Order: sequence, then C-alpha cells, then structure tokens
Amino acid sequence: MRALLFFGLIIVIFLLIRWLFNRRPTPESNAVSDTKQMVSCDYCGIHLPKEEAIKDAENPGQYYCSDKHYSQSKNHTG
Repeated sequence: MRALLFFGLIIVIFLLIRWLFNRRPTPESNAVSDTKQMVSCDYCGIHLPKEEAIKDAENPGQYYCSDKHYSQSKNHTG
C-alpha cells in the first residue's frame, strides 16, 4: 500500500513539474503588437509616427514634423 501511495506521489510531482515548464506566456508578456508606422520629416529627417506627421497635400508621400518645417520647405523650394 505504501508503494502505491509513493508511486502516486511521484506521478503527481512529475505532472506538476511538467505543467510548470510547459506553460505558455500570457498575452501581456508579448505586448509588442502596438507598433506604429514611422515616416521621416522631408526637411530635417527626424522619424515620427505617421499619424503625428504633417502630410504635404501637393506632394503625396512627403511628411513634416512641424508646421515650421512644412513652411520652411515650401519657402526653400519655391
């Protein structure tokens, strides 16, 4: 009878250890999915999130980090 209890205890410990090592990480631990598309300012080259950038209406694909750089770029080129 003692041998049976000992054997059962060994099995429980084995299953507990196996369960502890096979746990999957929680979704909070790999929360890198909050990425943003980055663009660079056509005047100074700084990178910033696309939703924060000022988009040039006349030239699609050109972005600026501030109103100042947008206007300086327009004054510089034209």
